[in-house]
Amino acid sequence: MTDIEIKRLAKEAAIEAIKELMYQKTDKRLHNTRLLMRNYNNLKEHINSKDDKVEIIVNIDNEVDFKSDYVWLESVVRSKTRTVKMMKYVDDKLKYLEKKYKEKQEYEKYNAFYLFYIDEMTNEDIQEKLSCGKNTVKRWRDSIINELSVLLWGIDAIGI
Repeated sequence: MTDIEIKRLAKEAAIEAIKELMYQKTDKRLHNTRLLMRNYNNLKEHINSKDDKVEIIVNIDNEVDFKSDYVWLESVVRSKTRTVKMMKYVDDKLKYLEKKYKEKQEYEKYNAFYLFYIDEMTNEDIQEKLSCGKNTVKRWRDSIINELSVLLWGIDAIGI
């Protein structure tokens, strides 16, 4: 094999590897959006929970324990704060999509998505409620998930 052939094969292999990585990244973003929407109600319940009470007992004699408890508490607060911010961001994007689909007079597409992820209805129940075909509900949901992915993750969701 000549040096030119080796370089050509290496270049082709590199291009294929890059394409595969880009596909995986796009797929991950779609997966993340689906996972986020599957857990939407749990996350909303978590941030709206009134039962989150933290009892802090300060032990001046043992400063090391106090520091480790403080780090744990700080981590919990930071996690909840990030969740609140992300859910506000998601809610804003959902409102945008709802408005967009109403204006396009295609609200049933957004409604299928909403009924599945927020109201947690089954495909069959949605199909019956919206009087549509068997695969239509999933197709509509997938189109909204794709659009929501771009709104949430930006250019990374497109895979450019």
